[in-house]
Amino acid sequence: MRLALLFLIALVAWGQTHSVTLTWTNNPANPVGTTSRIYRYLGSCTPLPTTWTLATPTDLAAGVATWQDATGVVPGVRCYTATAFYGGLESIKSAPVEAAVPSFVPTGLVATVVANQVQLAWTDGLNPPGTTRWKVLRAPGLCSGSPVFSPIATALAVKSYTDATAPVGNSCYAVTATDNAVESAPSTSQQAAIPTLPPTSITVQSVQ
Repeated sequence: MRLALLFLIALVAWGQTHSVTLTWTNNPANPVGTTSRIYRYLGSCTPLPTTWTLATPTDLAAGVATWQDATGVVPGVRCYTATAFYGGLESIKSAPVEAAVPSFVPTGLVATVVANQVQLAWTDGLNPPGTTRWKVLRAPGLCSGSPVFSPIATALAVKSYTDATAPVGNSCYAVTATDNAVESAPSTSQQAAIPTLPPTSITVQSVQ
């Protein structure tokens, strides 16, 4: 019966830059002095992992209901579960929760208009160069307000792109990065303006 009482009511996870913070609710039916343990699996919670790694080298103190995983957290999906421990007896594992750690946001986006095309370049010194892929987003109009972006290039393996289909007028650009299948937030946006195009095929109609 004691094992049946030793469990956590709820476990929640949310991703932050370089870390994942877990919170949970300790079961009030557990004896005073019950501690907690956190287990981690590097991957999705579906299907349910069968092999877990103990993430807390020592038991978390009684009453503690939050813990931050901040060591070696790289972009990707990871799964967590928790147990309660008292008197040498460990509970069953809680329902697992999944945390998607986003890729790092690209920086230094520059947009340059050359021959009615927009040349884009950016930097990314945090995501791994071999596996990261970048996406270019474009929105009509100015970058002020709330631009409505649409992707114009995906899965780029280089940190540059030329928009040869930029419309006349203002366009707003941003870039995202994806590593381990988790996309970053958009970069700081940059605006570019394609000038009005001149008339074409001008001919002399008549001379008097």
